[in-house]
Amino acid sequence: VDALFNTVNDIERIGDHAENIAELAQDIADSDMSFSDVGIGELKDMYNKVVSTYTYALEAMRTSNVELACKVIKMEEQVDMMEKSCRSNHMNRLNSSSCSIESGVIYLDIISNLERVSDHAVNIAQQVIAGRIVNK
Repeated sequence: VDALFNTVNDIERIGDHAENIAELAQDIADSDMSFSDVGIGELKDMYNKVVSTYTYALEAMRTSNVELACKVIKMEEQVDMMEKSCRSNHMNRLNSSSCSIESGVIYLDIISNLERVSDHAVNIAQQVIAGRIVNK
């Protein structure tokens, strides 16, 4: 029960991050802000990796699949590298004036929220690996 409670908390936090991302997207839609094509591509790549990580974590929990849970942890390491790369690339774009500070702040907030979603997916996967969530 304790493990399931922790997992529910992680899922709730993922929902909070999703809401944050939706609000950031609304801010973009309500303003004249835009991202570069490269920045949009980076966000899409990171988003797809994070969604896969979360999907696999839920499937690992549902099926008590330790191998899949281990895959989630490896994927989250990739998400961490993607976040660092996105931040670095973004700073280069800022320095070359190819993006605005306002859109840059939102970009950084989005990648931060995405990375946190993958962190919570790892928490779920770790519960599976520890054998605390058993599908019966």
